[in-house]
Amino acid sequence: MFIYQATKFIFEIPTGIVADKYSKKLSVIIGTILQMLSLIMLLLNFKSLVFISFFIKGLGDTFISGSFEAIFVNSIDEDKLIRLNSLERIFFYFGIGISSILGGFVIGLLDYNIIVILDIVVLIVVFIIAIMIKETKVKEQDKVFKTAINTIFEQKFLICFLLIDLVTAISFINIEDFYSTFLSNLGVNIKIIGIIIAIQFFISSILGYFIHSYFKNMNKLKVYMIFSILKVIFAILMYLGTNIFFIPIFYILSTICFSLFAPIKYEIFQSCISSNIRSTVLSIKVLEYL
Repeated sequence: MFIYQATKFIFEIPTGIVADKYSKKLSVIIGTILQMLSLIMLLLNFKSLVFISFFIKGLGDTFISGSFEAIFVNSIDEDKLIRLNSLERIFFYFGIGISSILGGFVIGLLDYNIIVILDIVVLIVVFIIAIMIKETKVKEQDKVFKTAINTIFEQKFLICFLLIDLVTAISFINIEDFYSTFLSNLGVNIKIIGIIIAIQFFISSILGYFIHSYFKNMNKLKVYMIFSILKVIFAILMYLGTNIFFIPIFYILSTICFSLFAPIKYEIFQSCISSNIRSTVLSIKVLEYL
């Protein structure tokens, strides 16, 4: 895992620059090919290839991260960004729920090699989709990295959101660990815990998707501030809570608040970035989660 994480840390920004300077679509295609190659190397079952496969997997991830998202944002109208991002979260958490339910059964029933082959099949589908995607052409930027850094420091919103994401990335892990430990202490099976958390995220993302229509005529920044503060309050109450009935309630309320303000923050953040440096800025953002 160290090789994988180190590779992502080293190559995340350079591959983002390559995507902005040449082609985001090509970057996704290269990344998908590298991911398939890493899985094929695992199938060969040579110990000497394991570390190389982790390196190739990490490199493939860096080509994809930021590029897919940049293509998505560049191809849609800005006024649709909040609703589509909310919808994306529903599918994401639905996927987590399905994997939580089926993951244990699949591992128990199928051979490791078959699981790897299924992963390769999924990547082939992604590869086909990547080829079919029509990339929106943007004006080429010469000094991509320098422009991206200047953009971040010139716009206070970007700096604030990057710092917020950094804190969220750190606290989010702690919250999930705390809640998982809480459920485990109640005697809940670890597989069931994954399903419970996935279902709660799925429900909160659905609520976030439908409730956003009520905020159309409100100041987006105010809505973001209100629900981000409420999320922090509910998280603190969850940490301090001793009643087994209220802790899950505070956890769910915290995730609902996150589902309400995250798409708004996403829209404001993306609107501050020009299309020709988007992948590079998103790659800088991804580094916070490594």
